[in-house]
Amino acid sequence: MPSAPPDPARDSGPAVRGDAAARNPSSPGAPGRRQRRSKRQTTVLQAALAVIADKGLDETRMADIGDAAGMSAGHVMYYFSSKAELLMQALKWSEDRFLSEAQEAIKRLPTARERLWRLVELSVPDASADPAWILWLETWARAPHDRRVARFQRGIEERWTSVLAAVIREGQAAGEFTELDADDFAASFSALIDGLSIRLVGGAGMLTRTRLLEICAEHMEARLTARPAEGRPGKPG
Repeated sequence: MPSAPPDPARDSGPAVRGDAAARNPSSPGAPGRRQRRSKRQTTVLQAALAVIADKGLDETRMADIGDAAGMSAGHVMYYFSSKAELLMQALKWSEDRFLSEAQEAIKRLPTARERLWRLVELSVPDASADPAWILWLETWARAPHDRRVARFQRGIEERWTSVLAAVIREGQAAGEFTELDADDFAASFSALIDGLSIRLVGGAGMLTRTRLLEICAEHMEARLTARPAEGRPGKPG
């Protein structure tokens, strides 16, 4: 989940209202305006991530985000028209960064098993107050009541499971993993990670990160280990 740092302004919705440079990219000064807008949006998204993780979306006001970003609430709303929009874009920004860093982290690992396991390690929460995972909790809570949030959530999740499935197929091609449906396993494995992570983030000490990783490792071993066909020698370990 592209090694270049993501541009949080890219694919983040319609151009800012009233921005002539966005409407006409060839106009004088357009590149500089886009860069300034991108920088300000990044500042807002960073502030939103911190404030929402601390207060929860319901208790977060645009003024709180503006204070954290060093700008007015009206300036925040110039970029994001609602808290739901801000939540989605903050999560997309967080996930873009995560996927970029994860791709960079796994690209030199020699085996698919190592690459898959590193993705697991990078994806699970570091602690109960992990800001990115708190954004996910807020998103899941709103998806049943907001179709736009639900569509957005599905797209982000499908992007992640496609990364897992691609690594699983690499392992199958190399004889490391058994021949199962890679897409189906990726979806179910992602759901397992999500469920355990929810327990870690919101479970008041019911699950530790160490135990979470042990369960994921056990599931990988049980489902993915390539076993020799009957009557044929297995590959050396």
